[in-house]
Amino acid sequence: DLDLEASMASSERALQLNSRLPTANSAHGRALLGLGDQPAAEKAFRQELSVNINDFEANLMVGSMRKTNQDFDDALLYLNRALAIHPGDLSARKLVASIKLQTGAVEEAAKMLEAIVKDSPDSVDAHVQLATAYNRLKRKDDAAREQEIVNRLNREIQAKEGSRR
Repeated sequence: DLDLEASMASSERALQLNSRLPTANSAHGRALLGLGDQPAAEKAFRQELSVNINDFEANLMVGSMRKTNQDFDDALLYLNRALAIHPGDLSARKLVASIKLQTGAVEEAAKMLEAIVKDSPDSVDAHVQLATAYNRLKRKDDAAREQEIVNRLNREIQAKEGSRR
């Protein structure tokens, strides 16, 4: 992809000129991620955090990558920092709620997911996770209601995709 390669080249030039330039390492990490090099991307995002601990994107991305690697404690460190910077960010909130669900803090996950679906009622994945949380909490009626919302949202998505063809 030419855009990614151009982004990669420009971020590499910026870093050669000044490796401590704020956001340059994040831009480099984004380009590396786009090219599929997750380990190098994580290294770039971590480098950004050594320059600017409060870089939202770097915290979010390192947290997300740590979650993918099942390193939940480390992931929460970065994701909670991202949320301190941008408390309403939906991606960070979903990732934290997902970790809570995966690590057995189901009650806390359910509360977070309830707030997320209130703010983003069309978020299929948040409704799926909330249904899962309700099932684990033995709240069968709530789980069934969430599952019905998931089914309705999926039907709406399919109908939209069908009308585009």
